[in-house]
Order: sequence, then structure tokens, then C-alpha cells
Amino acid sequence: FALANLYSLTSIAYPAISCGANHFPPQEAAQVAIESVRQYSCNVKDVRFVLFERPIYDVFVKEWTNYSQKINQAANTTTTTTGERDRFRIASQSSLVSIRNCILCDEQQLPANREHLCTKCSESTRSMIFDKFLQRLCIAAEISFHELEKACKLLKPILNYYPLLYTPIQKFDQSIHPRDSAAEYYVQNQCNKEFRNTMPVAIVGDGNCFYNTFLKLAGAGTTTEASAVTSIELRARNIVELVLRINEYKTKYEPLETILDKFEDYVRKEMVHDTHFAAIWDLLSIPTVLNIDVISVYPKVNGDSDLHYQMLNVKRFSPLTSNETINDKQSKVDAPKTVRDVKLLFSHCNKPLKLGTVIQNWMPNHFVPLLNL
Repeated sequence: FALANLYSLTSIAYPAISCGANHFPPQEAAQVAIESVRQYSCNVKDVRFVLFERPIYDVFVKEWTNYSQKINQAANTTTTTTGERDRFRIASQSSLVSIRNCILCDEQQLPANREHLCTKCSESTRSMIFDKFLQRLCIAAEISFHELEKACKLLKPILNYYPLLYTPIQKFDQSIHPRDSAAEYYVQNQCNKEFRNTMPVAIVGDGNCFYNTFLKLAGAGTTTEASAVTSIELRARNIVELVLRINEYKTKYEPLETILDKFEDYVRKEMVHDTHFAAIWDLLSIPTVLNIDVISVYPKVNGDSDLHYQMLNVKRFSPLTSNETINDKQSKVDAPKTVRDVKLLFSHCNKPLKLGTVIQNWMPNHFVPLLNL
């Protein structure tokens, strides 16, 4: 795709199953293909996929269809009618006292013995709950930041119904962890020597690579309650945490102000949408959500003068500590006493492109975790 952009090509042949070189499961090939086209093709309008085996072709076409529908549905989520916006508009505090509707669907009345979720929503799967949760946040964000803030306050109690215990894997296992060869180049050539003894793990570039990074490392001590956690759930929890405590995060990370996007615009237009790329804001609050420390690793591709390199390389992000956190004692079942580290690499899906003596201004477009060898 870098060459296609360089030579302004409008039509290319894409060897889709070359994804297998990175050991991606066949069903992920279509996701990689779609996201590669969406992210890296500036001029390409026609893509011809090269598929060598009929079984692979069948899997690829099925996954392409399903994933395309998911992307289109996500895009259409923000196109809401006036009636939908009115129905999901959060009522004023004085009105909430008399409302006995489910706080998630806002359709079913609550039985006398239920405080937040109706019977129908309570019987939904965990992933379905957080799909609706994020949709509510997305609709509120369309109206205003104030509506989004009210939605976060209203929906926050739902988090306590779904405990989240997270203990990230620390060691690389080549039998189960596919390595990312492009990220490995950055680690070995552009990162501090202290990280040379780590291995980057391949993460699907579907727009959720930031959240998928943490899901990929889940499993060491993860409970049954957390086994169904999705990237949508992590995104929703992170939005609630960040929106309701934004002043605390702005104070704690004031030195990063020069490299941060305008928060209200970012959270309303980007963060609330599934498959939209994460920014530094997401990194500030995810340690609190998961009760971990995150060490960011930023390659020195642009040299020592790169402001992002100066501020983000070997930077430790820790949970906020206060009397109240979004994941309070009720939503953490026997949380680990010691905080575990996750090393997060600001990476790129391709190695840096050099044209003669000119080096392109490098910007990361992918996140991957680094595991100890």
C-alpha cells in the first residue's frame, strides 16, 4: 500500500492470504484486508484479492461479508433520527426520581425488585449489554458533551454488575503468540536497548488494536466473569472513567497537554465509536480501568527532537488513586495486590519508508504489546 500511494495507483492486486505469514487465523484475513485498504490506500479504488485455495476463499468471503456489515452498521449508528435522539436523551435529575425504566434500553419498566436493569436486559449476554451501552454513549455524544456526561453517570452502575479482574500475561510463548515482524523492526532498531529482549505480539489492525492489545494479554488468572470481555466493553468502561474524571486526568497529565487532542471533540467524534483508532487520551485512563501500569514505548524514528518521543517513550501510566474509582470494590473481585505492567509499543503496520536521502515524517498507526522473552 505504501508503494501504491507512492505511485498514485488506483488499482492493485492484494494477496490476502499473505496474512498467514504473520500467523493470523484465516477468518481474520478479511479484517486485515479491509482495514489495510481503509487505512493505507489514498488513491486505490479497485482491489483484486488473490486467493489460492477454495476453503480459504469460502472463509474469506464469509468473513468479508460479516465484517463489512459490522463496519456499515457502526457507521450508521451515528445516523439517528430526531425521535431516536429524543428517546435516548437523558432526563434531568429531578425527573429521574420518578422514572422507573431500565437505564440501558429505556423501554422496559423496572420490576419493584430491580434497581437498574429490566429482566430482558439482565438476560442478555455480557457482550450484548456493552454493545447497547456503547450505543447509548454514542447517541448521547451526538447531542453534546453534557449529554454524554449525563449518560456516563446514568449508565455507570451497570459496570458493577459485570466484575472485571485482569491479570496480563508477562512472558512470550511462541506456540500461542504470533509475532509482529514490522513491530519487531522498530523494537530492534528504533527503541531503547532495555526493550531488545522483548517480543511484539501481532494484533489485528481492525481499528480496535489499542483495546485488542489488552484483550490479547488476558488469561493469566482471568476469572469466568471476565472471560467474555470485548474491545467494546473496554472502550465503554474507558469512556466512562475518562469523562467522569477528566479534570483529574488533565491535572495529572498536564505536561502532555501539547500533544493531546481537544478532549471534548475527541471523545464525542472518535472515542465513542467502535473501530475508531485510539489516541493518547485512551492511554491515560485504561490503567485505572484495568488496575495495571502501562509503560509506553515510542520508537525514535524521527530523532531526538520528536516531541512525542520525548514525552511518551518509557513513560509509566498508573491508575488514579482516590476515594472513588469507576471500577470500585464492587466491580473488582479480589483484585490483585500487586499491579502488573503492560508494555505498549506505538508501532506501524509497515517498516519506515525511505526515499533516497529523504525520511518520511513517521507517525504510528498501530499498537502492539511487548512480552518478555
